[in-house]
Amino acid sequence: MGGPASLARATSIEPGRTGNWGLNARLNVESIESTLGFYYRRFNDYNPWFQPNFTGFLTIPGVGTVPTQYQLVYPKQVSLFGASFARAIGPVSVGAELSYRKDGALNAAGIDPITQEGPRGNTWHALVNGVYLFPKNPLFDTGSLVAELAYSRLGKVTSNEAYYRRAGSLACQVTPGGATGDKTDGCSTSDYVGMQMLFTPQYLQIQPSLDIELPMSLAYNLRGNAPSSGGGSEGEMSWSVGAKFIYRQKHELQLMYADTAARTKYDPTGRTVIGGRGSVGTTDRAWWALTFKTGF
Repeated sequence: MGGPASLARATSIEPGRTGNWGLNARLNVESIESTLGFYYRRFNDYNPWFQPNFTGFLTIPGVGTVPTQYQLVYPKQVSLFGASFARAIGPVSVGAELSYRKDGALNAAGIDPITQEGPRGNTWHALVNGVYLFPKNPLFDTGSLVAELAYSRLGKVTSNEAYYRRAGSLACQVTPGGATGDKTDGCSTSDYVGMQMLFTPQYLQIQPSLDIELPMSLAYNLRGNAPSSGGGSEGEMSWSVGAKFIYRQKHELQLMYADTAARTKYDPTGRTVIGGRGSVGTTDRAWWALTFKTGF
């Protein structure tokens, strides 16, 4: 980063390379033709809090005390308890998960300079998904539809609550000393609901040994801003469409177009952006991707 107002990046605060472990047990229940799973994990998070820790403070006459460096901070010693359920219901393969995260990273407005950590809390997470395989029909030879609904809820904040970006709190101020913000400013609500879908029609043997797939995906956050760090914001959306050519079930060429959308917040004039939720400011960066994969 260059320029007179830039900050140098300092060494990140990372956990040790040990201490990640877990247990997993599965049970096949033949009487209901289902598989149950039970999980426990103790881990260090590989994603930092989205707000950095500012260091290297310097007093400048006429300006005040300002930081000269920033560093990323990674959560450590997070616990997860989980259970899963899987079975076929008619033509649909259904899966469900429920998990409880203890001392996980929450949506942060900053890092506590004493503990050098962001806000932590206990959160509940649930999801249900289904996979349906289409039979041959007049529109395509075969295909699949994958759909998922996700939910999360804050149990309680366990540390550094003053830095938790909760809607209506002091940590949710849009401007220093100004009024507190709400979920339209990207601040967290107690609950969050989101969905994802992937529809892939397939056309077989268009030419000898050549199949074509047309994958189309959509992810949309339906309600609320997740309490967890990076958990999603209401109204945020991402989508993609593509075409994949498969030759002899060995060579794959795929062309994909993808884009995102988020809810931007404007001032009363409707001309100046003052915030929003989700990836505001990056929604003008649609992209094309071309990939080739083969086997030997």
